[in-house]
Amino acid sequence: VRHRPNYELRALVVIASPGDVARYNLAPVDTAVELAATRLGLGDIATTELAPRGQATLNNLAQQLRDGYDILYLVAHGALVDGEPWLFLEDADGTTARVLGWDLVTRIQELRERPRLVVLASCQSAGQGDDALLGAGARVGGALSALGPRLAEVGVPAVLAMQGNI
Repeated sequence: VRHRPNYELRALVVIASPGDVARYNLAPVDTAVELAATRLGLGDIATTELAPRGQATLNNLAQQLRDGYDILYLVAHGALVDGEPWLFLEDADGTTARVLGWDLVTRIQELRERPRLVVLASCQSAGQGDDALLGAGARVGGALSALGPRLAEVGVPAVLAMQGNI
C-alpha cells in the first residue's frame, strides 16, 4: 500500500438513487442528505461525485476508478440473496440496475491501483447481521460470502461494510 500525504488523497463518492426503487419495496435514497454527510466526513479530501440520477452506473464507477482513487465511498441499496451479494445501482436512464457483487469485485480487481479504503454504505454488504451467531442459528457462508470480505480478498487493504439493514 503506497501512502500519500493527506493533501493528495482523492475520494470517489457514488450515490445510487434509482427512480424506481419502490418496485423493489425499497425507500428512495436522499441524495442531498447523503452528499452533505459525505462532504462533511471527507473534509478537505478532493472528491469526485457520481450522484445525479443516471450517473451511479457500474461502468461509470469502474471508469472513474481507473483514474486512481484512495477512497471509494458507495451508497446504494444492497442485499444478500442466496449467499450472493447484490447492489442496486443505476442504469444510464436512472432506473435500477441490479448488479451482482462479483461484477464490482471483478472491476476493482482489474485495477492497476485499487482504492485503499472502500466504504460500503449498503445494506448487508458485510452480511445479514446474524452471521456471528454460533451453533444451529449460524448460516454457512454468511458474512464471508458478502461483498466486503470479497473486496478484501482481491487486495483492497481496508473495507468498511454494513451488517444487516441500515
